[in-house]
Formats: sequence, C-alpha cells, structure tokens
Amino acid sequence: MLTVEWLPQHCRRRPGRSWRCQSDRRKLAIACTAGILVALATACDPPSGTIDGTLINDGTSQRAIQYNVQGTNSSLEGYNTNTIDSIVDSLWARNPKPYAISFNEICFPQWLQIWNNYFASRGYIAEAVWAAHSPYADGLPASSIGNAIPGSSHPTRYYSQLNGTCSLFGNVVVELGTSALRNVVYYVNQSSSNIGGNKNEFKGAVCVLSNLFTATACSSHLTADSNKSYAIAQQFEYAVTLNPVVVQGTPMFVMGDFNLVYADQPSNFNNWWYTYFAEADEVTHPRSLKMQTTDGGVAIDYIFRRVPNGYSHRPYIYQTSWSDHHWYEAYL
Repeated sequence: MLTVEWLPQHCRRRPGRSWRCQSDRRKLAIACTAGILVALATACDPPSGTIDGTLINDGTSQRAIQYNVQGTNSSLEGYNTNTIDSIVDSLWARNPKPYAISFNEICFPQWLQIWNNYFASRGYIAEAVWAAHSPYADGLPASSIGNAIPGSSHPTRYYSQLNGTCSLFGNVVVELGTSALRNVVYYVNQSSSNIGGNKNEFKGAVCVLSNLFTATACSSHLTADSNKSYAIAQQFEYAVTLNPVVVQGTPMFVMGDFNLVYADQPSNFNNWWYTYFAEADEVTHPRSLKMQTTDGGVAIDYIFRRVPNGYSHRPYIYQTSWSDHHWYEAYL
C-alpha cells in the first residue's frame, strides 16, 4: 500500500516581519514534475474544493490558466502574500509548465513576487499594465514616471504613486517563449467603479505574441456594473482589438474576467467570439451551463482558444481560500 506524506515544514522570516512556516511544496512540486509517483500528482496542488474536472499532471498536457487574484483579499499588510505563495506553488506543481497565463486584479508588489519567484527563470515573456484614475495620473498611461514592471515592454507603466501596498489593480498576460509583438489597449468606455479613494482601475487589454507556436495570448478585466453596459461595450472593444490577429488564422488564447455570464452576452458577443473561438467549458458543458468561477456561483471568467478551436480535456476549476474567484485551467 502506497502512502503519501507531506514533506517537512520549513520556516522563513522576511526582513522586519515575524517567522512564517509552511509546507515545503517546492520540493513536492519538483517530485511531481519529475513524474516519480502518479499518486503524488494528485497531491501537488490540493484545492480547497474542486468545482469541475481534475488536475492533470501527466507531463504532456499543456495548459492555459486564468487567475483572478482579488489582490486585496484578507490583507493586513496591504497585499496578501499567502495569495502569492498559493499561485507560485500552483505554478511550480504544473507538469509541464503552463503555456499561457492571465492575471486580473493583481497588485504590483504581488506581480513582482510572482515574476521573481517563477516566471523570470522559466523562459516566459509578459505584458503588464497598471493604470488608474488618480490626482497625478488621471487614468492615462504614464509617459515618464515610475519604475520598471518585470516582464513588461513598458517600464513607465508602473505609476509613481504605486508603493508596497495593494492600492491599485493591474492586468497581466504571460506566455512561454520570446516576444515578437506586444500590445496594450485602453478601452474608450470606462466606468466610475471605485476601488478605494480616488483610485479607479482603468480598463484595457494586454497581449503578447510568442515565437513559440507563433501564438498570441491576451488578458482583460472588464468592468463590473449593475446594468452590464460597460462590460458589454468593453467586450466589443476587446473583440475589435483582437480581430486583426484573428483574421490571420494564427493560434490565440484569450482570457480574462469578463464580468458577463452567458445570459448577459449580447448577440455580437455570441456571434463573434463563439464563431471563431472555443471556450474551455464547451468540452463537457453546453454554453448555457458554463461552470461557476466565483464563490458566488457566477460564471464570468473565460479561456477562449483559436486555432485549433477546441480543447483536449475538460477544464479544471477549483476553489482557493485566497480569492473570491476560482482558479480556472484549460488543457490545450
């Protein structure tokens, strides 16, 4: 009889902070990646509750992942480092490593940690943007202020008023390979939804074209409002942004929190997106029965695929205690 034990704990102390202990899941992830034990694969990333599908770590099934981080959740420090530990552990446990990843509602210090602890040494490219209404930026891309965003081609997109706290949300897309083209788009239709103080998130999309399979990966976080008018307008702008790439007939991965459920989608959404793309949930569910991606039971996170228009396995959707959204994983 095979028994699986969690590896011993280790402790660490960040400068000026208290000691913090956690399971040494990095070693476990390495063991899983090496394919030592099939039984270990199911323990690599134990979810707090599976919504749909199962984690596949067979060493061959490639994946795309949508993370809505909800960066300020349960934070006493301004941002939740447990969120980052959870995401980084999740990424290290994947075998093979993910091909395309989308991050919504992520804070700059969170992205800095994720980049440094995983993506920087793993052969990835990224595009990222932080833009918000404030007295100094006025919701427009900065041209001369700020520090470099890791993995981004736009070093000035990190506003000077962003500090070590999670005061503003950003949008990030990551892909394996090197980049031939990056793109950042700010939507014309913006809402007045307020994150806190005078720091409203400026909505848009980020894309990267990788030399690996000549594929484009994109991410967007659309506005949540009561009548869906802004989300509907922004998804149309998202589609317009992507259309020049779609007509080229090259592979694409379009991800994000659309803040639109199936019933909210206007005819142009259905006619355009579902004509050219496959949605991960379609593997096992009709579109009208798309699986929930939030704690509230709402299905608003999407992973679309173009060329080929299909997926090999049902998606893996599971709860995390560090976000009000579920991690959403599609197998390519």
